[in-house]
Amino acid sequence: MYFSQRDLWTNSIWHSSLVSRVKALCTFPNEAESTRIISGLRWIGLFSHEKVKPRGGNLLDTLCAQLETLMKYEKGERDLVMLQHKFVVEWKDGKEVRRLHTPFSTSVTDNAVFLRKR
Repeated sequence: MYFSQRDLWTNSIWHSSLVSRVKALCTFPNEAESTRIISGLRWIGLFSHEKVKPRGGNLLDTLCAQLETLMKYEKGERDLVMLQHKFVVEWKDGKEVRRLHTPFSTSVTDNAVFLRKR
């Protein structure tokens, strides 16, 4: 595909305008975080000229469809989800005990397996 200098300049202006608008609407703690978030938005196609196929009649379902495409597992890849629950138990006598529960779940091929770590 051939792009003229005018096309590239127009795309650059359009992209810069979108990035500027995101920065105006959001508060980032520092420039590194701003760069990280904007890079993620770029990766999911938010700044793309590419047409999307609407799904489910709303923007959220359309975004989810895009994420499903981008984040599809390749052969040999698998999912891992980790949680950490922290509990503070206060007994009748006033004694406090802290409990930590860290379950994690991983998938093996298409079958989900749930493992617990205590």
